[in-house]
Amino acid sequence: MKTVKKIMALLLVCATLCGSLMLCSCGHKNDIPIAYVDGTFYYGNDPEIRDYLLFYFATNNIDIPESQDALTTEYVAAYNLCVETVIWNHVYEKALRREKVKIDKSAIRNAAKTAKEAVDLSYEGGYKQMKKDLGISTDIIYNVQRYQYVLSLVQLFLFDKINLSDEELTKYYKTHIADYRIELGYYYDAILLEVLDLQNDEEIQSKKAEAETVIKRISGGEDFDTVRKEIVDKYSTEGYFYTGLVSADGILAEDQFDAVSDDLSAEIDSLNQFYEECGISYDKNADKDSEAFSNYQLYLNSRYRVELVYALTQATKDGEIYENPIYSPIGYVVIRNNKHITEGGFTPFDEVKADVLEKAYGDAMDVAFENYKKELTEKYTIVFNSIQLEQSAKEN
Repeated sequence: MKTVKKIMALLLVCATLCGSLMLCSCGHKNDIPIAYVDGTFYYGNDPEIRDYLLFYFATNNIDIPESQDALTTEYVAAYNLCVETVIWNHVYEKALRREKVKIDKSAIRNAAKTAKEAVDLSYEGGYKQMKKDLGISTDIIYNVQRYQYVLSLVQLFLFDKINLSDEELTKYYKTHIADYRIELGYYYDAILLEVLDLQNDEEIQSKKAEAETVIKRISGGEDFDTVRKEIVDKYSTEGYFYTGLVSADGILAEDQFDAVSDDLSAEIDSLNQFYEECGISYDKNADKDSEAFSNYQLYLNSRYRVELVYALTQATKDGEIYENPIYSPIGYVVIRNNKHITEGGFTPFDEVKADVLEKAYGDAMDVAFENYKKELTEKYTIVFNSIQLEQSAKEN
């Protein structure tokens, strides 16, 4: 602890001296130490750190402020993340070598080669032009692949040391029993045929027809999950956002909906009357930034909710698919009623053991990782100059 305090004091002294002289004895002009690791000082203008910053900001669409006054929380957080990523990678490599864990550079080169080929195809002028445009001097794609590969080795190294007994898994299950509470309600699966423009009648009719075809295919014997994956893969292209999110399982909780009758037309008429009595006017063809169009989306959502409740509570039984696609503010939704749970309780341990195993090991890994970083921090006397990190973020 005394050593860490001494190093921290040294960093602050260096900050003061270099801030006055704008030159440090290590030859790093116009910069001061931002970290100390095992006898080595790191500087904000280090080429590897600088290039990773430029690459990270560009690929994550983070704007570099024009002045210190324009600094954003997002920028400072990203800056610190990049600096720590580079420095911790050096620490991990040093630690892995001491543990006799092989770092396969050929695997890193191969991964980097594949990534560069992808850039060559997607970026005008290829990888070389990208580096030039960003002002990068190092082999940044190789370095990024190296960071990811080394981190994966650390995770495997730690994972091999974790061995949870059945007793520990059972204890985890009991501690997190609330996660396995059986909620009362209707459990269902959905497939969304997303509509991008609610004012485009041609698109609307096309997606409706496709949704009807999906229903016929599943009703004809095709596997629901297989068809769903096909649709999600088909519409995973740019522009489609909700397809993968909504095309999943869901629950209509018992205490979260109003009952409807077996007459869907009457329920829709009742909804329309409600909007009329409340004086809520909506217009499908109004300007998309207008209140009228916003109200139209709200109306579609209300109508979708009414028909979803009708589909699950009146029109289908367990395992059945609803005969019509339901229109919503984001497109047509195909619904399959999986089961209606009427008695509460908790899912037995044996039925959720795989989930418990995954989560318990995940939590154990988080603890192991934090402890490992603390161990390395002490072993290699790792000190980050948080004051200078913030200042360096401003200056860079």
